[in-house]
Amino acid sequence: APSLERSPEVFYTLAAMDQLGMDAHVDIHGDEAIAANFFAGTEGIPSWDESLAAQLKALSDAFLRRSPDFQVGLGYDVEPPGEGNMAVGSNAVAERYNAL
Repeated sequence: APSLERSPEVFYTLAAMDQLGMDAHVDIHGDEAIAANFFAGTEGIPSWDESLAAQLKALSDAFLRRSPDFQVGLGYDVEPPGEGNMAVGSNAVAERYNAL
């Protein structure tokens, strides 16, 4: 876990996020191995549910309408809920704040 001694920048950022709240922490990728732009989703977090799935779909649909470079056919494998690597920052943040 982040601490003031080991990672003060993370400690203070999380403190501010705890105070203000957060709705989305979106990890958008343009990967060297996958020639596409895509969301690296957080579907593997333990608290993933239909509400978060609907929010991700709505956000993806909006990106598809606005960006010719964004697509949903290619990307990283989707992890089943509860099987995500919680040491990955986007998963940890999504779980902590019940956010995308």
